[in-house]
Amino acid sequence: MSSYEKLYKVGPKEKDIEKIKKTFKSDSEITSWEDYYWASKCIVDYDLEDFEPKFMSTMLNNSLKYGLAYRTNKEYYLDAIKMLASIYALMGKYELVLNCLNAVIELDSDAPDWVFHDLVSAQNRTRSIKKNLKRPGMFLSDLAHNDGNKPLTKRKQENIFKEFLAAGIVYITENPDAIVDIESITDAAMEYGLTESREWKTFVDVCNGNVSEDIKTRADEIEQASEASESSIEETKEPEVETKVKSRPLVISLFPEDDIADSKYMDMEKRYKELVERLSSVQAELDNKNKELEAAGLTLEQLNEVNSSLQASVKKSQTDMADYERELNEKKADIESLTKRLETVKKGSNESKELEKQLENAQEQKAEMVKQIDAVKQALSDSEQKLKAAAEQIQRTATENKNLKEELQKAQSGDEVFSSNQAAIIIGKWKSFEVITTQKLAKWLNRNLSCFNGWWDKCVIGVLKPDQVLKAQDGHYATLEEFDLAALLRIFIKNWQRLCQYNFLTESDRQTVIDMFNVRNNLAHSNVAPLNKEAVVGDLVTMSVFMGVINANTESKEIVKYAKDVASMELG
Repeated sequence: MSSYEKLYKVGPKEKDIEKIKKTFKSDSEITSWEDYYWASKCIVDYDLEDFEPKFMSTMLNNSLKYGLAYRTNKEYYLDAIKMLASIYALMGKYELVLNCLNAVIELDSDAPDWVFHDLVSAQNRTRSIKKNLKRPGMFLSDLAHNDGNKPLTKRKQENIFKEFLAAGIVYITENPDAIVDIESITDAAMEYGLTESREWKTFVDVCNGNVSEDIKTRADEIEQASEASESSIEETKEPEVETKVKSRPLVISLFPEDDIADSKYMDMEKRYKELVERLSSVQAELDNKNKELEAAGLTLEQLNEVNSSLQASVKKSQTDMADYERELNEKKADIESLTKRLETVKKGSNESKELEKQLENAQEQKAEMVKQIDAVKQALSDSEQKLKAAAEQIQRTATENKNLKEELQKAQSGDEVFSSNQAAIIIGKWKSFEVITTQKLAKWLNRNLSCFNGWWDKCVIGVLKPDQVLKAQDGHYATLEEFDLAALLRIFIKNWQRLCQYNFLTESDRQTVIDMFNVRNNLAHSNVAPLNKEAVVGDLVTMSVFMGVINANTESKEIVKYAKDVASMELG
């Protein structure tokens, strides 16, 4: 038992509190979560005059960092999270409040009611209000948690919903074009008996565009009243429940005050994204160069020389892999060093526990590095193949250019179709978008399906076509990144209900996924028929909307921009 636990149970005096603060502010060698947790309890419950939020958040974060875990110490873990979330709220750092509570829900989708209620209350004070107004399903589902229909919990839910209305009033007033699912929100207002309240009437007025001069003042008054009412509600202890897993993205580190020991590892994802963007820029360069050369009236041989040059540029990017491999070797050396140190310390000691945790983290980082290196290699390989295919397509379509134009005039008179050279350029760009879409979809599916037990056999292998299942059994498929776009789209649509649970997907999104099958097929057969401008623009727009569905917003904007460029091209 920690000495601070004993002190907490007997009740620390003022001099004890001062000693605790001095000890933890000066001693950086403390590595026991029990010491950090119980010392925090002493300060939070007994030091009411000199409360230091920054110091307390560091203390509680250290208790989590040094081993306080949900699965082994559920009661203390929840208590630490509750204290930490309250401190961040006191500091006005509501994004960190969301992060703390999301961490609990990641571990247990049946967490106590207060976790969900504090989560949605914090969302009312962050940028999440925009999403919750547009798609309130998850917000209302989290708010509805009430084991046993407890009266105090019911009152708390009503107050949080009032906060939501107040935040919505302010947001819609400042953003008149905001999208609001008024039907779902109206149902919730009726359920909570608030349709005659001042908050609801003001919210409806704002949604209808009836904004008066004092509307923001009224909204502030409503929010302040909700907070005052909220503070009067007593908290009740919730029953323990079994641990399950639910996928929710964490947007901020749970230990925001900690220094990052391995900055190289933390930069891996950023550098990987930059490399993929560089591959995309190579394809953009191909597009621009071909336009310039075509405008100058140069020959097909010169066009192909440019394409070959750009293929060489892609190959040159492979030299970046040396940096990744070097970082991987450094991580292996770290693991070897930690292993040797662990052999020299006493088993079961605090130092031994800390070294074991560092070793576990290092091994996880190594595994992530290997995974990302493989992904970058695959991206480079795919891009090289697509560039080569684009070069071949230019040569083939250019050779057939004259006959194609004659057939076009006969069979498609009046229809807007591109010349062979234009078609080759557009197809090359289009196929580069297909590569990026495939990569983004594979990562998105992996992130959203891997939280399910037995997900690979159930959610992937179990939905493939028979020939694909045979290939998987022969070892052709080991990761989602190895599937082509058609297979990934099939996996998406076959797991629709599972994916809807955590991603706010709509029927419109489902139709977009179905339309992507047509886009993929059109691209696969783009070299056997004249390229119609309207059809290409429509397919690019569909691809852009699909990228938005899987949260690839940057790529979505890039594709829709190119669709506009295609739409404005003169036929020639």
